[in-house]
Amino acid sequence: MEWDRLVAGVSRWTGRHGFQLYALSEADSSNTFLLERPELMAQPAICLVYAQTAGRGTRGRSWHAEPGRSLTFSVSLPMVRSDSLAGLTPALGVALVEILARVGLGGVGLKWPNDLLLKGRKLGGILVETRTRGNQLALVVGVGVNLDHPRAPGLGRKLAALSDLRDLSESQQALVAALLVRTVARFLVGWPENRSSRLARWAKHDVFLHRSVCLIREGEPVGQGISAGIDENGRLQIQTRSGIKRFVAGEVTARFED
Repeated sequence: MEWDRLVAGVSRWTGRHGFQLYALSEADSSNTFLLERPELMAQPAICLVYAQTAGRGTRGRSWHAEPGRSLTFSVSLPMVRSDSLAGLTPALGVALVEILARVGLGGVGLKWPNDLLLKGRKLGGILVETRTRGNQLALVVGVGVNLDHPRAPGLGRKLAALSDLRDLSESQQALVAALLVRTVARFLVGWPENRSSRLARWAKHDVFLHRSVCLIREGEPVGQGISAGIDENGRLQIQTRSGIKRFVAGEVTARFED
């Protein structure tokens, strides 16, 4: 990916929309960088990281991103209402999948609550975090997407990349990357408008829908059932023998039942 082209493509947008832009050659985590900013509560910001050395996923997992072959960025928004957070992660997943399809990169699926999958392998992920200072709440959303397969031996077999869908030049990768960054920023500025319609479209991309799944809590199986999609608040719905049960992100993880 052409880093300078990505930065330029995002910079033009941030200059018109009041976002502070940080383009870092290296950082441990774009989310951590924004969460620790003194200006977190004052101004929305975007952080692009070329080489992310300690990327984080959900539940403390690490996120491997090879410089130049992955897109890693975060967007922060101050003064967020806590009651607006329900359904944000799956709705953002829908927005990302739809914008990829619009530029000829269709076929990406969504795995509740925050993963982008391609043919069963992980293409990308979303990490939503909040920070409270006094009575103010700020939101930071991190996104990672594999543009091309890592050069490290073995890793490429476990991951998916946009290059699996289409052969993109490094300049084209940068253009797609800038589009994804702008999509996330626009989505957050407009949220929670269109929440219901976006969550309703989750079913079209849901890799779990009508499949038998196993629910995991703290590494141990705690139940199983048939996925019935998500509800109007983004909660996972599981059809069990005793009826529909609903789970919020962070309460359990889900995987296909063996």
